[in-house]
Amino acid sequence: DECGVGCDVATRDGTTPLHWAVKESRRAAAAFLLDRGAALGALNAFGCNAGQWAAQSGDVGLAKWLQRRGLDLTLLNHNRHSLLHKAALKGHSAMLEWLLTHARLGADHLQPDLDGNRPSNLAADNGHADAAAIARAAEQQADQRILQRQQQQQHEQQQHSPTAAAAGDTRA
Repeated sequence: DECGVGCDVATRDGTTPLHWAVKESRRAAAAFLLDRGAALGALNAFGCNAGQWAAQSGDVGLAKWLQRRGLDLTLLNHNRHSLLHKAALKGHSAMLEWLLTHARLGADHLQPDLDGNRPSNLAADNGHADAAAIARAAEQQADQRILQRQQQQQHEQQQHSPTAAAAGDTRA
């Protein structure tokens, strides 16, 4: 193809040239690869796409650019890492803020990975106090919304259950 050796030739773990370009915040290289047929949504062996590499790089502008090109930023990899986990791990507070407010990553993306780590844990464990605080606040808000939703569902189920209907039936 036009890249000479194939725009999607990957390493053993499936990491593509696009992943490497994004990891290194090389937007011109990423554009070159995409313009020549590289797969925007390619996954490596761990289930990561270019968005997770952008989150680790901390390059918000590049993440926005990838999103505008159609990249799915909501992906959870095989370990259930979201872009929030990746940004937190590297202490990229601005990326966390953007992902939470503009990319609209929410409760599903703040949950523990398969090792039990939430984004705030990864940030704190790696000495990134500011990123940990941002992630922790978002996790607490998400947990509160989940709890409220569960309570609402329980209330609705109680209102519509036969027992509740019978208890409320005062016709005698």
